[in-house]
Amino acid sequence: MSPTRTRTREPDQASAEAVDLARDALIAVVGAAQVGAHLGVQAEGERIVTHLFENADPAYAGWRWAVTVARAPRSKVVTVSETVLLPGPASLLAPDWVPWHERLRPGDLGVGDLLPAPPDDERLVPLVVLTSRASIMGGHVNRRHTVICAIACVAVIIALNVLVLFEQFAAA
Repeated sequence: MSPTRTRTREPDQASAEAVDLARDALIAVVGAAQVGAHLGVQAEGERIVTHLFENADPAYAGWRWAVTVARAPRSKVVTVSETVLLPGPASLLAPDWVPWHERLRPGDLGVGDLLPAPPDDERLVPLVVLTSRASIMGGHVNRRHTVICAIACVAVIIALNVLVLFEQFAAA
């Protein structure tokens, strides 16, 4: 078995020297007004190099343009692979996303604002529970059974409300 060869990430000379090709490709995509000075070269792989350019758009301060170029083995022709705008070390980025229920603070809600109940709320009960095969006919829910279950659930809710009112009246 032969030993595994590892190569260092030295930039390919022909690709690293293709600064003008990378700049021209970037100008063709975004326009000359958006492209600043050449910042450097990063080796991405064998014969694959990324050229970094300053971004001149004030809306993206600290961001930089990246143009990746490559060449085929034994070829002297360098071609453009992609252009992209990437955040730099000093760029302004959006904060990590936080779910709405963790972002709410006192004063965020006003009178009449309603929030959905959490999924594990013990006060929530299903209106209709289909537990028997008799309630399903031919893949469709039996409407008569559903209506009967709904009426029974409403009757239970009314009975519970009457019970609560009775307990409050008796305590007074």
